[in-house]
Amino acid sequence: MKQRILVPVLLVIALVVVLLVLLKQQNTRDLNEILSDGRITVLIDSGEHGFTRDSAKVAGFQYEVVKMFADELGVELVILQEPDHAKGNKELADGDCDIVVSLQPLINDSASSIVSVYPLLETNLMLVQLPDSAGKLPVTTQHQLDGKPISLIKASPFEEVLLALAEDLAIEPEINETGLASLDAMIQSIVTKTNKYTVCPEYLSKRLKRKYPQADFSLPLTFYLQLAWTVRDSSPVLKQQLDTFITDFVGTANYWSLYNTYFMNE
Repeated sequence: MKQRILVPVLLVIALVVVLLVLLKQQNTRDLNEILSDGRITVLIDSGEHGFTRDSAKVAGFQYEVVKMFADELGVELVILQEPDHAKGNKELADGDCDIVVSLQPLINDSASSIVSVYPLLETNLMLVQLPDSAGKLPVTTQHQLDGKPISLIKASPFEEVLLALAEDLAIEPEINETGLASLDAMIQSIVTKTNKYTVCPEYLSKRLKRKYPQADFSLPLTFYLQLAWTVRDSSPVLKQQLDTFITDFVGTANYWSLYNTYFMNE
């Protein structure tokens, strides 16, 4: 009777050990495993600055850049989408993808299991607000944000930036997360007066200003922020390869052509 019980228990233990080994291998997947597998899996933002698809084409600023990287490696590019930045970074840490292709402020937490690669963009963070009927702005200086409600998209990567700004200025804005999943919807909520204030990276403000001319994007809240993708800290060779690729790419004619296409042109 004891033997009959023991065998299934040993099988369960063996299965758990195998699963743990596979999980560890997944979490430590680096460039050699990617090249051997012949594919790289990336989790990417939605929208024209990330990834869009229609019946005619696939497009997006970050998509085009990461596609160049995959082509340079000679591997297939596998796309996953997750608009929630926090969930995306967790999926990366769990080994569900190799790169989070989402422009986020640099991660400075040495205890984090994910790390930023070389920055792809530098930008200011701008306040978005609606002028009054006389064209006057409610907020003209950063200190006037004390006590003001600043609404953010769900899992905004800029919440920590705003908290640091508030601490530096010794002010207490009311920073709150909405259920809105896109910056476009967030700006629309400012125009319709559902929310009073939000923030927008400057590199996206020109296109959004054309779409929502009622909104004002003129007040900078930060010095230049460096924005970058993330990888696991257990993928140092992949990070080094990606750092080199982005370093060589930023500032080239091809880089500025893509930048102007997605962020500056009509």
